[in-house]
Amino acid sequence: MVTSNDKVHIIDKDAKRRAMIAYGLSSNNYRAQIYENLEEVANFPPRDGFLLVNDEFAATELSYVSGIVAANLARVPMIVFGEDPSTNNVVKAMLAGAVDYLEWPFDQQRFEQSVARAESGASAQTRAVERRQNALARLEALTDREREVLRHLIQGHSSKDIGAILAISPRTVEVHRASLIAKLAARSTSDAIRIGIYGGLDD
Repeated sequence: MVTSNDKVHIIDKDAKRRAMIAYGLSSNNYRAQIYENLEEVANFPPRDGFLLVNDEFAATELSYVSGIVAANLARVPMIVFGEDPSTNNVVKAMLAGAVDYLEWPFDQQRFEQSVARAESGASAQTRAVERRQNALARLEALTDREREVLRHLIQGHSSKDIGAILAISPRTVEVHRASLIAKLAARSTSDAIRIGIYGGLDD
């Protein structure tokens, strides 16, 4: 059964295998888009569906593909595949952000299960992107000092600790804390911390 994630972006250096995969997917009502190399992916970054990437690419290249997608704020999960997969290749794929690893030639039932997992991953990724965008928009209202205070709150520092670190009084820290909570429209300090983490202030 074809899901809403029915567009497949095939990235494979092997022309014959690319063609075989594209033909097989088209026969099952998937829409296949093929790429020979990473330059083509960078020039025409996928924005929907899911990626089907051969594991002949190095770990850094797989991560590069994920980065291209993320840079375009797209929600395109990645499935990696290969012939006679090794444990190292599977681990490499997972570390690069793949939601699954398939053995080629594909087993149809296993492929459908992987697509379902990719679709579930895309939904989770969509929520994560929306949370981050919302948090970043809220954080824009903060001054540099308020951001500093929030960073230290995220690290678990008390007002007294933050005051010592920033060379200001604990009372001033409390003023900044109250201000940033109001600007973020947060319900509490813990809610402000959550927004800060979603916005990347814990990096």
